[in-house]
Amino acid sequence: MFCCRAMFTRTKNALKVIVPLGVMTNTEMRYFKSLATAPLFVSSSLRVLAGCSNAKKDVEKQKKQEFVLLMDVNDKVLGTRTKEEALLFAKKHDLTLVRMEEAQHAEAKKRPIYKLMNPKQMMLQDEETTDNKEDKNKTVVKNVIANASITDNDLQVKLKNIKKWLEKPCEVRVGITGTTGGEKQLEAIYDKFVQAFEGQARFLQKRIKGAVLKFSIVPPAQKNTDTSKKKQES
Repeated sequence: MFCCRAMFTRTKNALKVIVPLGVMTNTEMRYFKSLATAPLFVSSSLRVLAGCSNAKKDVEKQKKQEFVLLMDVNDKVLGTRTKEEALLFAKKHDLTLVRMEEAQHAEAKKRPIYKLMNPKQMMLQDEETTDNKEDKNKTVVKNVIANASITDNDLQVKLKNIKKWLEKPCEVRVGITGTTGGEKQLEAIYDKFVQAFEGQARFLQKRIKGAVLKFSIVPPAQKNTDTSKKKQES
């Protein structure tokens, strides 16, 4: 009896049988033909397992994502979104995403609540928090709000008012609103304030956050004047 060997190659969905020339019986021919048309069940099962692993990865990614309740500048609820989506939405509209500490909504227990704020709201909120912390030795505080595109004439008017307030003396808190990515413009405005009051005032707590430049202007320290008075008296 002639013994024959068959060669197998893998295709996408089936096994391809290559039979070398030789003497074969009808039974052997039917057997090899059935193998050639049989589907490749092994590869299908592997694809199913790969699909399950990918689904598990997607579920893990969803668990890692932080979902937040988003509110607009008018305290209107915009719905639930991922924190990444909320950040992109805020950046697109030149707003700042701020987490609310005291949330009055029912969903506050389920997820964090974030609010979109414009530069003016950011500045007012910062002033409220600082005012609440200052309980002792309160001084008169004046607020100045301006835009980074302020004209030179309007800027000179504000500088004159600040000079009067410093002579009383008062603390002046300045907030300059700009646009996202306009840090250089805000720095240029700050330099104009410093040049206007060089040697006449102190600049404190300068920071840029959410396209808003904030800083305080206070009268100079009284140490030099006190020591000069003592020398004159002696």
